[in-house]
Amino acid sequence: MEHSRSRRNSRTRHGLQDLTRRFFDDTSGSTVIEYGLIMAMIFLAIVTAMRYFSDQTGAMYNYISAGLNKGS
Repeated sequence: MEHSRSRRNSRTRHGLQDLTRRFFDDTSGSTVIEYGLIMAMIFLAIVTAMRYFSDQTGAMYNYISAGLNKGS
């Protein structure tokens, strides 16, 4: 009985080591993560640019509106 328990623990330990080794050796998901990080950086750049240009565009339309109201 004691012998079978030690064999079972040994198999479990080796199975866990194999699982851990396979987890750290697997690189198939790393490409997806890298693409996700690149997409996040692109998204932040787009949001920043849109905020900048929306302020500039709003100021331009306010200037045009003030000029049209002044001319009327």
